[in-house]
Order: sequence, then structure tokens, then C-alpha cells
Amino acid sequence: MKKSIKACLFFFLLFSAAMLLAACETSRAAYTFQLETGDSIEVAADVKAGYELSGEIPFSVTKEEKTIFTGNFLSRESYDEYYSVITEGGQSMKALEETFGDDYSYLFYCADYDGTTSFGYLYLFKNADTAVLLEGAESEEGARNAFFALSFALK
Repeated sequence: MKKSIKACLFFFLLFSAAMLLAACETSRAAYTFQLETGDSIEVAADVKAGYELSGEIPFSVTKEEKTIFTGNFLSRESYDEYYSVITEGGQSMKALEETFGDDYSYLFYCADYDGTTSFGYLYLFKNADTAVLLEGAESEEGARNAFFALSFALK
């Protein structure tokens, strides 16, 4: 009787350990980029949602082997220029949404290049000299889904 209780306890502990290891499975791919501005930025993608991230600059955000965004880093001065071009609009660019957080802000926009519409984000860290530019999404929904599957952190 004692032997069977010990065996059951052993298998229960073994099963619990296996479940704990499965729960620890990585749910995101992250790269930290050391930039010329002196900032260190971590970009992460939700791999459980099917997104992948490349580790070079410019970086790519892909899903099912299709590039959703091409991402790059901008200086604060370049950010200001992009921001002005997008928000002033004109015929080819339109700001769709602007959001402000405690330590970041982002601008969601669409651009029309020779009849082809693409969507992108301009992400600014408030306490940094660096911004992130994401360009190239073919649909508004695809852009939003991919953006919210990403995270950005100033390291």
C-alpha cells in the first residue's frame, strides 16, 4: 500500500513538473538593439499569436512568412519630421489615431503611394532620443493586430 502511494506521489510530482515546464514556454521573441543615439531599445513579438521578429536593423515583423511591418529606429529630430509630414497630411498621408501613455506616445497612420495604401506606426519613447517607425502593413486590421502583438521597452 505504501509503495503504491509513493508511486502515485512520484507520478503526480513528475506530471506537475512537466506542466510547470510547459507553462514556462516562451511566448515572445525579443531583441535588444543598441543604437547610435545611446539608447537601448527592446522590441518583442508575441510568438503565440504567430508573429516573428528579425534581429537586424531594419527589423521585420512577420506572420506566416509574410512581412507585416518593416521597422527602423529614428532620432528625435527625424521623428519630429515624420510626425509633421503625417499630421499635416496632404494628399498622401493621414493620421488615424494618436495615443499618449505615461512614457510613450504613438501615431497610427495610413499612406498612399501611387494608389497603394499602407499603414504604419510612429512610436516615441518620452524619455529617450529614439523613436520606432513601423511601415508597410497592407491592411488597417493587419497593422493594428501586429502592432498590439509587439512591445517596446527602453532598457
